[in-house]
Amino acid sequence: MNSFVDTNVPISYCFNLDPFNRKSETIFKKYQNIYWSNTVLNEFKKTLNNKKNALRKFYTEFLIHLKKCSHFYEHQIEEYISSLKMSKKSLKHFKTSLILFWQIYIEERFPQIEMVKRSVEDLLIELNIIPYKNRKKLIEIIKTTPKRIESYENLLNKINELGVHYPDNEILLDAYDFNMNYCKALDFITFDLKCYEAASEIREFLFNEAKGIYDFW
Repeated sequence: MNSFVDTNVPISYCFNLDPFNRKSETIFKKYQNIYWSNTVLNEFKKTLNNKKNALRKFYTEFLIHLKKCSHFYEHQIEEYISSLKMSKKSLKHFKTSLILFWQIYIEERFPQIEMVKRSVEDLLIELNIIPYKNRKKLIEIIKTTPKRIESYENLLNKINELGVHYPDNEILLDAYDFNMNYCKALDFITFDLKCYEAASEIREFLFNEAKGIYDFW
């Protein structure tokens, strides 16, 4: 089976605190041939560094907070997140990350504060290793498509009208070009809702299937 993946799929694979990490692992086990374009590859490298740095900053500040506490339990996550000055999108993202952190790294319901601090310290060390280890693995596994020459302006206009912005609009065109010229039986996979809707609704796309977050478990 062949697939073309949007940037969010390999990014989710690289971080165990990403809510779609298990879904991405399923994708890489399921498909025999997985492709991305240079557009995806370049965005992947940039996004991986940005996400790693953002997580390091968040958990470094969380560790500073923990050092002021006599205890910290799972039910305090909501209160801690609410105290932060961030956009709603960032607050939601880091709340999800912290809940996953608790599920993966904390083994007790009411842990000692020292255990929580050590777990954060372990995570901070792993953030300098695991994402880049996974990046190396993916770059060896995923095949890069030939460079797209055609601009497909009419198709680009239809994609833009559905609210899909750069670079996702260009990524869709890359997948379309590869599907039409090199690989007929191709699934297009993305965890972005607007990108998924465009891949599903625009009749010019002749992907074998367009798949999103609800297609994998």
